[in-house]
Amino acid sequence: MTTLVVYDNTFDVPGDVSHHLSLSRFADLRVRRRTLRHRIRAAVERLRPNVQLLVEDRGTSLDDHKVRKALHDGARVVYVPSYLAMLNDEATLAVYLEKLCLAECSVRVVVAAGAGDVFEGLPVVVLVGTDAADFLDAMRRGDHRAILVDLVANLEPVPDDIGMADLRDPAQFLSVATSTFDVRHFNSVAATDRFTVLKRSSDKAKLRREFDFFALLPAEMQRYFVQPYGFKEELETASYKMERLFVPDVAVQWTHRAFTVQQFEQMLRRIFHFVSARVERADSGASPEHEGLFLSKVAERVGPLERTDIFPGLEAQCKVAFGGVRALFERYQRLYALLTKDVRFPRPVLSHGDLCFSNILYGRAEGTMKFIDARGGSRLEDLYMPAYYDIAKLSHSVEGAYDFINAGLFRIELDDVNRPQLVIKDGDHTSYIRTFRKHCEEAGFVPRFVRLFEASLFISMTPLHSESPLKVLAFLLNAQRILDQVEDKAYWS
Repeated sequence: MTTLVVYDNTFDVPGDVSHHLSLSRFADLRVRRRTLRHRIRAAVERLRPNVQLLVEDRGTSLDDHKVRKALHDGARVVYVPSYLAMLNDEATLAVYLEKLCLAECSVRVVVAAGAGDVFEGLPVVVLVGTDAADFLDAMRRGDHRAILVDLVANLEPVPDDIGMADLRDPAQFLSVATSTFDVRHFNSVAATDRFTVLKRSSDKAKLRREFDFFALLPAEMQRYFVQPYGFKEELETASYKMERLFVPDVAVQWTHRAFTVQQFEQMLRRIFHFVSARVERADSGASPEHEGLFLSKVAERVGPLERTDIFPGLEAQCKVAFGGVRALFERYQRLYALLTKDVRFPRPVLSHGDLCFSNILYGRAEGTMKFIDARGGSRLEDLYMPAYYDIAKLSHSVEGAYDFINAGLFRIELDDVNRPQLVIKDGDHTSYIRTFRKHCEEAGFVPRFVRLFEASLFISMTPLHSESPLKVLAFLLNAQRILDQVEDKAYWS
């Protein structure tokens, strides 16, 4: 028997949920780089040809051919309302759907509600025989939900084996939206319970520095950060805990295009309040720090990239695009020497050290803001960095589209002469960039320098992402594009 999975994405997102990410439809929620719509489509693809998917969206016409064919074939129906999020990997989700397809009678999946709550609304339902035929007939008439409401109460219950989340509930929605931790291969971050996050790493020294960072900060700067506690060192790993704040990070909101320009302006005011509060180092002479982070660090990262398994194939693409990785770095060196000659930069300041959007927790409605995952240090002196460093990190999220690349929202195409070109699915951010540059200038940071240093970040992070060759190529193509802009005198005049 064939099965038609009906994914019903016509439900409105409640206002107390939609304001977090400005979502209009549940299926568009992106969790760990993939939308819920993509997740169920990928799972069903594993079960074809005996299982087909029909996505019902508001404002689009019904695929009447699929419905009529399912009626003709006597297909069973698996009905999935889009507000029930299935967050498992594709293989696990496919196995679960396959189990539902084996039901010999119509059943409903019992969804767990919170303590003292009763689940309301339509659950996941499997319809067989006349129940399926009645539902499919009703779909063609447009009143299939009414049929389900009448059927559900009398269906046999089966357990929810995969732990679906009801996204209509603000608490569950935020739990999903704030669990999209993106970590490198030597780290793991997970919620140990509803209110606690545990970060674990095999790089024990680095994790210790992150933990020590908070205590080293002066009290007036501690208020900007989530306080870590419970550091524990074990044989192979170290870990610490943090309070879990139920506000999404800015990267999630940014890639969901949740900000209006006015909201973005309000957020930048908060961020640049921190920027202005950073404590300067008393001594003078910032050049060594600048050269250390913006020159030496980049040079030190090129070598490890060249020693990765992905480098031969990567370099072949880079040779065609811009002459190779070394050529790109040498171009950056020349621009650095040209533009920073005789420039006196600000003194080093106590810095976050990794102030990108994914490390900023922000509630747009409440104005709540906290920083996480600072670079860290074991001594107060370790916390001082070039004043431009945090700003360049911000810029690589605002102007450099880092979070879109990191979320897989890009593609690489070949131009007319077969050179790889980066295409980022980030929309038009002109007004946001203008707002960001205004804040930079008001704080004393030259936007052209910010972009120059931002290019160095994209080059230097490449060996840290070698598990994803396409992403590494995207970073390098992005650095090339930034340097094109930095080098263009007319653009800055």
